[in-house]
Amino acid sequence: MKEPTIKELEDGLLIDEDELMEMCAQHHILYYKVAVKLAVLISQRDAAKQELSEIEAEEDGKQRRLAIKKDEKTTETEIKQKVKTSKPVVDAVATMLNLSEQVGKVSALKEAYSKRSYSLSNMVDLHIRMYMGETTTNRTESNVRDAKASSARAQLSSRRRNQEEE
Repeated sequence: MKEPTIKELEDGLLIDEDELMEMCAQHHILYYKVAVKLAVLISQRDAAKQELSEIEAEEDGKQRRLAIKKDEKTTETEIKQKVKTSKPVVDAVATMLNLSEQVGKVSALKEAYSKRSYSLSNMVDLHIRMYMGETTTNRTESNVRDAKASSARAQLSSRRRNQEEE
């Protein structure tokens, strides 16, 4: 089974009121996929941090050996600067920053799915009350407003992310 993309998971945030049963049935699966994706990205980011440390240590050693070989006197600061600007370190930093950004996005997505759960619960409660013919209460009206507001925020957030990616 193909792993969903972040875009596909963002699209999964939308709630179709006409398919409320299906939305509820699929929610736990989608939440699990987001949680797994977040765990994998955190692991990859942590591995990238470790790799960055190793590359920096390797580059530091190279710079020191090169200075000794050329019989140059260098300061700690000069060596640190050369290490920071070396291609392997720059590439490792870029990889780590990219993974950190992805972790942030998927973490926000996981939070949105948590909020979606509350929205679904409130919408089901409202649907049951309407089906049973109960009159709405202030609490129910408030729940409907909250559910619609959460859904609208999720849609806006998804649109903003899509615009940023373009």
